[in-house]
Amino acid sequence: MPIPWLFDHFGKLNLALPTLFGMGMLACAVAIKWNLRRRVWFWITMLVIVGLHVALILLVPWTDRWVPGPALVPFGIVDLFVMLAIISVAKQLIGGPDAVDP
Repeated sequence: MPIPWLFDHFGKLNLALPTLFGMGMLACAVAIKWNLRRRVWFWITMLVIVGLHVALILLVPWTDRWVPGPALVPFGIVDLFVMLAIISVAKQLIGGPDAVDP
């Protein structure tokens, strides 16, 4: 994976784990809501969520120490549920039926 190498190159290796973890949760959210992929508002909402993740990763002081995976899982689940809630609120505000595959 080039991400840890890239962060190590710039001296920010402590940002690699939260970045990879956030990307994984974003991918899960997109996979869960894949039926909305043809909606422009969905992708705009995802860009806003990505922006929030970037701000969170840059503003929080992260450790470069090893953290056990089971300790991170609850944070990932909360992150995923918050993203799904944001998408649901956006869907209610914008309206419209789900896109269906032909």
